[in-house]
Amino acid sequence: GLVILALVFWLGWGPGLAAEENLLPNAGFEEVQGASPAGWVVIGTGAKNQVDLADRGAGFIRGTTSAHLKHPNAAAGQGGPALMMIMNKMISVRAGTEYRLSFYARSAVPAQPLSAYYYASSAIKPHFWKVNSFIVGDTWKKYTFVQKIPSDDYQQFAWKDRPLAIRFDIPFGEVFLDEVVLEVNRAEQPAGAVPLAGPQRRNLLINPGFEMEWMGWTTDAF
Repeated sequence: GLVILALVFWLGWGPGLAAEENLLPNAGFEEVQGASPAGWVVIGTGAKNQVDLADRGAGFIRGTTSAHLKHPNAAAGQGGPALMMIMNKMISVRAGTEYRLSFYARSAVPAQPLSAYYYASSAIKPHFWKVNSFIVGDTWKKYTFVQKIPSDDYQQFAWKDRPLAIRFDIPFGEVFLDEVVLEVNRAEQPAGAVPLAGPQRRNLLINPGFEMEWMGWTTDAF
C-alpha cells in the first residue's frame, strides 16, 4: 500500500502537486538586476530597454515590487509607437494546448488601455500572435487571457515548436503590473457536471481563429 501511495504522489495526483506551474520567469518582478526586474525588457519610444520598478512612495506597489510601464506620451492623440514590455527569452509551449495568462494591473490614467500578447517567434512562418486589449482601472485588478496554441494537425499550419513570449503594450499613459502567470488552462467543471457522451466534433475549416494570419483564406468580389 505504501508503494502505491508513493507512486500516486510521484505522478502528481496527490494534494498540492496538481497545481499548475507558472511558465514565466520572475513573474512577480521580485528578482532585480540593477534597478530593473530580471527577465523582462522594454522596447520602443526611445526606451533604455530596462523595465522600471514602481516607486514605493507612489502607492502602486503590490507585494514587494511591481513593474512600471510609462509611455513618453501622457495622453492619447499625440502619435508615436507603443511602449512594449516583453520577455527577453522565449519559452516552449505545447501544440494544441490551451493556456491562461493572468496578471494584476493598475493605472492612475483614466481609461488606460493595455494590450497583452501571446507572441511567437517571427522566424517561423506564418507568424503567430494573438492579442487581447484591456482597460485598466485605478485599483489593482486581476485580468485573464485564455488562448489555445494551434495544433500540428495540418502540416502547413503546424505549430513546429515555435518559441513563445508574453508581451504587454501601452499606446500612452502608464501602467503598473504584477504577478504575471502563464499556465495550462484547466477549467473546473461545476459540481456534478457530467460530460456529454457522443463523438467529438471537429472543425473542418483551416485556421478558423486566424491565429496564423490569413493563411488558408482570401478575399474576392462576387
